[in-house]
Amino acid sequence: MIRNENFGYWNTNTMESYPNPFFIKLCKTLWQKFPNFMIIGECWGGFKFEHRQIILARSGVIPRLYKLPQTICSLFGKKLHRDGRITNLDKKESVVALKNWYDESHRAVP
Repeated sequence: MIRNENFGYWNTNTMESYPNPFFIKLCKTLWQKFPNFMIIGECWGGFKFEHRQIILARSGVIPRLYKLPQTICSLFGKKLHRDGRITNLDKKESVVALKNWYDESHRAVP
């Protein structure tokens, strides 16, 4: 098993220019029968996952951005780890952390 590797569409040179054809097909098929159905996809940030939220949004999927819950936790002096654990931080972040998250995540959203 290979973890955290990009294959197929996610390993092409055009992935940042074109929507994911699998998600397009999935969304269109579901919306034909259930027009109000919302498809929400987990969207991790970081290395090898840059701009994933943009690609998901172009493909019909509402991105659920993992960094938002992390940022909100930091406002309360907590750290949310990738495995779901929550630990205490030495100090709380200010609301500026939320503004920074917003600015960064919406810079290139279509």
